[in-house]
Amino acid sequence: LTIDNVPTLFFAFADKTEAQYKKVYPTETTVQTRRKVIATGSGVAISADGCIVTNSHVVLGGNEFAVEITINNQRQKYEAILLVNDEQNDLAILKIKDWSFKGFGHLPFGIRTEIAGLGEDVFTLGYPLATTMGDNVKLMNGIISSITGFKGDTNTYQISAQVQPGNSGGPLF
Repeated sequence: LTIDNVPTLFFAFADKTEAQYKKVYPTETTVQTRRKVIATGSGVAISADGCIVTNSHVVLGGNEFAVEITINNQRQKYEAILLVNDEQNDLAILKIKDWSFKGFGHLPFGIRTEIAGLGEDVFTLGYPLATTMGDNVKLMNGIISSITGFKGDTNTYQISAQVQPGNSGGPLF
């Protein structure tokens, strides 16, 4: 969430206290009390009717969700619900449930089901380090550097494209 052009994170603690953290990279942190818990991350539309995939750790612990979309240089915010949360694979699917949402129309990409090859070109989209890099989308390119992930995990890849805090939930194309 951005308040006064500063990315802000909200926490609610077990003892019912709440805190608001504003990060001014890299040297200053401000703490204030806030009533509502809000966290943010990136995501990608997977259906024209408003389904969005993100990471499980982006939505973990949330009970209210909103999706902010920029279409034709206009930002719109919509209410959403959590359809699926798979903590083991760190994936979640949100669905926009807002009367004002008219759909995405045709999505300009498909979902690949076959394994990508070693050395294949890829790129990521996301909103890393918004405080210092701005709140517009960033593209990072790279290659598939390994067809297995951490500890040989065959469900993930290793890539050479840089990802940073704020890229969580963003797509790999």
